[in-house]
Amino acid sequence: MMDTFSSRPEVYTRTTLLVVPTHLVKHWKDQLRVHCHSDHIGEVVEYHAQARLSTLDDTKSLQKFRIVITTYDEVRRSYPKFRPPKNVTDENVLSELWEAEYSQKIGPLHRIKFERIVLDEAHLIRNRASSISIAIRGLTGHYKWLLTGTPILNSIDEFYPLFHFLDVPRIGTSQDFLSKYCSTDEGQDRLRNLLRSFMHRRTHSSRLFSLPIISLPDVEQKVVRVRFCEAERILYNAIMEIYFDNINDQAKVRNSKGAQQGCFLTMILKLRMFCDHPLTVRTIIRDLLSEPLMRKLTIASREEGDDSSGPSFKLVQWIRGFKDNYNFSVEHRPRDEQDNARDIQVFTYNPELIRKFRQFMEQLHNNGDWIERAYRGVCSYCNLEPDKTVVTSCMHLYCEECFYTLHEEAEKSESGKPQCLKCRDSIFEATRCGPAEEAELEHPSVPEGRQSETSSSRKKRNNIRGKSNPENDRGKVDWMIECGASMPSAKLTGIRNTIKDWKMVNSDAKVVIFSQFTDFIQILIDMCTDKNWGYCCQY
Repeated sequence: MMDTFSSRPEVYTRTTLLVVPTHLVKHWKDQLRVHCHSDHIGEVVEYHAQARLSTLDDTKSLQKFRIVITTYDEVRRSYPKFRPPKNVTDENVLSELWEAEYSQKIGPLHRIKFERIVLDEAHLIRNRASSISIAIRGLTGHYKWLLTGTPILNSIDEFYPLFHFLDVPRIGTSQDFLSKYCSTDEGQDRLRNLLRSFMHRRTHSSRLFSLPIISLPDVEQKVVRVRFCEAERILYNAIMEIYFDNINDQAKVRNSKGAQQGCFLTMILKLRMFCDHPLTVRTIIRDLLSEPLMRKLTIASREEGDDSSGPSFKLVQWIRGFKDNYNFSVEHRPRDEQDNARDIQVFTYNPELIRKFRQFMEQLHNNGDWIERAYRGVCSYCNLEPDKTVVTSCMHLYCEECFYTLHEEAEKSESGKPQCLKCRDSIFEATRCGPAEEAELEHPSVPEGRQSETSSSRKKRNNIRGKSNPENDRGKVDWMIECGASMPSAKLTGIRNTIKDWKMVNSDAKVVIFSQFTDFIQILIDMCTDKNWGYCCQY
């Protein structure tokens, strides 16, 4: 998208500002070096946390460069954050306070009127209430460009921050935009017409001067179908049966349709994870390993023959070895190398806090306190659905980005500790909820005396819901660390063999593997390490 409407500032520099994600800074600089003549584009400089200018006045120094490459976080830091006093309600007074705060604390990026501003991965400003989106829209430039392959991720109202940044005329406030362009079919027709005037859509089939914009080799699509070994099939069926039992039990509870649907969707998710590798659902497998199931697995491994290299034999050997010495403790797993020191200082990983929050929400649900439940279910900073949810010690939710902002503001205060915006209590701990695939769905509590249930089956179902006893898990071994890629699975074996074939044809071939589940990515990392295949992991 490009801005063709904004008027030229009275005073402007000839500087172009490139705003890109942190991991793309080097890529943009390399591409400028490859595709542009340095004599024509002038001086290029990086300006972000890892590349500061050694100067007394950053604003004047930045204007000497023709291209400035910065990050979204740097733009966010350049924009002042305003906390209005509680006792001031007059809008004129608040406006004066904001203007004073803005003029005093504005950063160098917001002091410059750029000739051109280019946003790469522009969909990152789609949340109009986020601090990054607000800061980006506060930049001043003559020409404005947005580059993105996904202008819409969830709904068409995400166009509003993009339009607002481009200074598209007559869009009004966010509410005006929703009512005028999003709420009716007629409005969406107006939106399409508006997009035609300033959006350039390019595909692989697009041509320029009768020539393709980019020439890529032909794509050869191949579907590799793999089959479970017998032991995997038995475990797959066992997982499915325990979930069906759970769904049937929910049917005996009044108004349980939502809980049944949630349980069914969870079953599909867990079965998909199991199809990647048994270790991705190791908590469930541990709780299913009864003696009858172990006998079935042992018989299945023998039916493959005496070959000890068979997948069922190997899988059963691993399961038998860890049956009595297991611990599913993601909290004890080493943090990803990409987590920096700042991350560790701000967040913890505390499953106990997450469990307490879920119990608290379930109690509100059972008590019929719907207003409080809805109140607790949104970010306390931006009042929207949390993005990368963080739970605090005071039982409130925040977006990860919003909590970063709150934490930075607290570091400048006397106490040094962030204060919750909803309850005003000091926040002593904040923990991420973890990856989406590990999140449990809430189920209504079952009334006492509903039906008799054996303690063993109750234990199974509680653990399926994620209610395992942490006391029983202490001192046990995490299968992920011990097994890694050594435990076989049909899909892992298929991936390994496919890559081997590619490497035999071309040893320099580059391979990209996509997976929705981070645990399976860790297993793939172990596989690449075992095979001495160099890898770069990003998730």
